[in-house]
This record gives sequence, C-alpha cells and structure tokens, in this order.
Amino acid sequence: MAWAEPLCSREEVNAAAKTILKESLSAASSAEALNVINNWRASHSFPLNTFQNGLRYRGRRIYQGIIVAQRVKRLISIEAKLRIRPTMKLTQMQDIGGCRAILDSVNQVRQVVDSYRHSDVRHKLLTCDDYISQPRASGYRGIHLVYSYYSDRKETYNGLKIEMQLRSQLQHTWATAVEVVGTMIRQALKSSQGDTDWLRFFQLMASEIARLEDQPIVDNTPLNSSDTRRELKNFVKSTNPVKRLSAYGSALKYFEQQENREHYFILRLSPLDNNLTISSYRRDESARANLEYLLVEKNLNKDAGEEAVLVSVDSVASLRKAYPNYFLDTQSFCALITQFAK
Repeated sequence: MAWAEPLCSREEVNAAAKTILKESLSAASSAEALNVINNWRASHSFPLNTFQNGLRYRGRRIYQGIIVAQRVKRLISIEAKLRIRPTMKLTQMQDIGGCRAILDSVNQVRQVVDSYRHSDVRHKLLTCDDYISQPRASGYRGIHLVYSYYSDRKETYNGLKIEMQLRSQLQHTWATAVEVVGTMIRQALKSSQGDTDWLRFFQLMASEIARLEDQPIVDNTPLNSSDTRRELKNFVKSTNPVKRLSAYGSALKYFEQQENREHYFILRLSPLDNNLTISSYRRDESARANLEYLLVEKNLNKDAGEEAVLVSVDSVASLRKAYPNYFLDTQSFCALITQFAK
C-alpha cells in the first residue's frame, strides 16, 4: 500500500498556509498552496493508522464495544484555526491527524489513558488534557492525548503529531448534538461562537450529564441540579430543542455513491437540502481518498453550510456511531433533554 509522504519542507508547508489566508489570491497560487497543504495533511495517514490500531487494541482489552475512528483535519477547520491563532504555524498544529475512541464510561476512558501512561511506546507524549476533571467553558468533556510519532524503521514520519480523543458515550452524545445544531443554524457553537441561548443550553446539559457520571460540572452553571433543570425547562419551553433536533434527523436523505468497501469514507453533508453523500474506498486506496477529498472540499458550497470529512472506521456499523453528527442523529441527546427538563 502506498502511503503519502511529505514532499515539501516544513518551511514550504508553513508558507503555503500563509498563502491561503490571503484575501486576494490567484487561482494558480491557491491551487499550488492547497496541494502542498493536502500533501502535508495526507502524510499524517500512516502514523494516524498506527495510532488508531494501537488505540483499538488497548481499548478492546478494557471494553469490547469500543468505537474507534480516525480522520484528517478539514481544510476549513485548518484555515479557521490559523485565522484565530495568527502566530501558529501549520506544522505546529497538533490535530491534523486525529483518532477518536468512544467507551461506555468515564472509568473505561481513564483505564485506556492509564494504559498509555504506563506503556513502553516509543512515541513521545506531548500533552494530556483532561477535560473531564476540568470541563471546557463550553461544556466539552473528554481526554486528549497528543503524541509525536517516532519510529526507527519508518523515519519519514518522525515528528508528525497525532491527537487521540477519548470520550464516554454520554460525552460523545453531547458533542454530537453541539455539532448538529451548529451545522443546522450555521453557527460555530463548537468553538463557543454563536447564539448565546444555545451556548448556555449546552453548558447546562453538560453539567447535568456530568452529574450522571459523578464528575465535576461546568464552571458558571448552577451548583445544584434543581436550579440547572429549572433553567433547562425554561429553554425547552421557549425553543423546543427536542422537536427541532428530531426534525433534522428525520428530514435527512441518505445517498451512497459507491459500493460499500468498509474502510475510508468521505462524508459530504448539505444541510439546506438535508442530503448526505457517502463515498467509500478500500483500505489500499488511502492516496486516492485524500486526493478526492481535496476535490470535494474545493467544491463545497460554504455559504449553504456544506461540510465534508474524510474518515476511517473498522466497520460500516461504526461509521454512524462514530460520526452521528453527519447523519444528524441526536436521538440519545433528545432522550436526555426529556429526562432533565420533565
């Protein structure tokens, strides 16, 4: 299998990233810069595959039902992050390649994290961010491990960074709902930007979910559950989030462009049309999938809120479980709303 390898120096990669941020840019310059960036992104596929295999192996020893998926960062997300942090270089970005593990409980998440901390892996652990013990202001919870890849056999990829996100099922349910609502109302709720009422709603929901898991609640939310639920009830009465979220999912039309090959998938969501297009690729088609992903991204109608992502999962059944936001699936979250706001 031919894996993409870095074709440009880090200086050239960072220069290309600066180029795409320019307001006036010729088509030729844009295409050249995007090709450099896409090669850098695609080069993370080999180390990413190594980490997701290891994560699946460790996770299954703790919980057989673990869901593991991997993805390379979307161009639109790369560009947005570079604009928010103008001093950051693209080669410093820690989540170009990322894999996600969804476990049944917080205890299982911590067991997997501990298995890495006490392992003899030669990759270098750069950061471990525990957003379960200290939730983000938005309400996001999970644990992130960032590693620098190292191999004395495959030195080509040494130094590339891979991020692993570990979540409980309840934490994943919350994060999915944030992405679905953000997509449908076309606001960056995931980045704590947009409608203040929705942002507050997700903070409150995160605290109630944290209580279910016997974990620390989100800062600036009520210290007791009764006050939290009272505030949630007021939002539910005024906005009816269950009805809106349920409508998103039931309206979705599902299309599959190619035969099911069960490894790499490009998901393209068109929220205005409620269309989801899925293109699938074999395990040995990583390079082709990355090239076609770039073409899809270039043709997205961003004004209409279209999104695309290239992901890899170990089975078709896992695809919907790992990325329910692309299927506008929020049934589990709606059940929690009903439970908390009854």
